[in-house]
Amino acid sequence: MKISIISSTAAGRYCFFLGMVKNLLTECKNAMGYISWPYSRLYTEVFSLSDQTLSYSERIPAERPYNMIYELYMEDKHSGRIPIEWVDVKSGHVVQGCDDYDWNLVRESDCIMICMDGNTIAHATGSTQDIADYWYQSDGESGLGIDNFLLNYLGHNDGKLPFLCFVVTKIDTIDSNLVNSTRLDHIVKETFPQWFDGQKGHGAHIAAICPISALGYKFMDGGPFCPFNAEKPLLAALKVVCGKTYGDLKGVRFYKDGKLIDESEL
Repeated sequence: MKISIISSTAAGRYCFFLGMVKNLLTECKNAMGYISWPYSRLYTEVFSLSDQTLSYSERIPAERPYNMIYELYMEDKHSGRIPIEWVDVKSGHVVQGCDDYDWNLVRESDCIMICMDGNTIAHATGSTQDIADYWYQSDGESGLGIDNFLLNYLGHNDGKLPFLCFVVTKIDTIDSNLVNSTRLDHIVKETFPQWFDGQKGHGAHIAAICPISALGYKFMDGGPFCPFNAEKPLLAALKVVCGKTYGDLKGVRFYKDGKLIDESEL
């Protein structure tokens, strides 16, 4: 399975990845996730995030200024091993435009994850459409960059989109009433409306929205590295693409041709 991940500049997609790695090792009750490459650096950075004797700046890893490809797999005694290629596309390439090398990396992805910086709307007010417009235009017109990426992806993949997972990061900064309500979904769908309905235009047949906290609710105050739901986007992709259930999908909302569906309907 091949997953490509894109994001705005400040969405924290690398911390999301490290939070996912930690939770794959500790939170998946029925399966185990493994990183086969590059093992040592990733685990060093996970341990640094976990070290509460370090300052905040010392714990946080630097975002990668280049594209990265990670090799990992999920395994359990019933479903066997599923290899996963994780393609991390540099955020600047998404906003400013990808080249042929980028497109060769992401071609024929089974899932595209779009990281959206939840901190952007942490204190936003107004109508759902007002907040969606603000989110779209924040961080150097990143919404336009993501739209442009997906449109170009269509051109490089015979007009077809794979499963899309919209990952709302930094939900520890957002009011819990918003995170736990359907309004967050409405805001995400209003921000990128064209990608949620596979029966209209070129939207995805199946899409999902998954709010996460890559570092945890107390990390900013010097607390422990306790990612919340960071493994869920990958588990959702395994369910949709491979039909395999490797863990609890509570907190992930699935949409089929724009309509909210239950996990059992996938």
